[in-house]
Amino acid sequence: MLSRSGWGRRQDLVEDLWATKVHDWLLANVVRKSAHAEVLRQTWFADPDPVVANAGWALTVDRVAKRPEGLDLPSLLDGIEASMKAAPDRLQWAMNHCLTQLGIDHAEHRARALAIGERLRVLEDYPTPPNCTSPYAPCGSPSWSGAGRADTSPRQPGQGLPAVEIVGR
Repeated sequence: MLSRSGWGRRQDLVEDLWATKVHDWLLANVVRKSAHAEVLRQTWFADPDPVVANAGWALTVDRVAKRPEGLDLPSLLDGIEASMKAAPDRLQWAMNHCLTQLGIDHAEHRARALAIGERLRVLEDYPTPPNCTSPYAPCGSPSWSGAGRADTSPRQPGQGLPAVEIVGR
């Protein structure tokens, strides 16, 4: 039987999970499609609240992948390098996603993105099932360099990831 105090902790966990799913759904299905997405991205990006900043970084990942024109990619890498290691979990995840997207879609920043991922080692120990790609940025390196992927044709930003086979894992 659950004690009242045990139930409270479980209820908090469920509420946190629910809030995360609603947050992610709202970003993906409403905010990203909004005419105000860029203004919100800029406003939320540096917000002191990590949940709000996470939303800004998530919108930035979308820009890096689909519409990088006008973004200062070296400054994004500077910010990731300076802040990602100590960031709260959800914000760290979004920054890591941005780092990976930069390395995949922008060959001119690939070496630096990979070096940052290897040095910071964020999400290195994240449990990853067999035949799945780890969120640890350097594990995505075959897709960044073209080694180990079936489609080696050049990709344009926003094309999405090719099928990746990571050899040696």
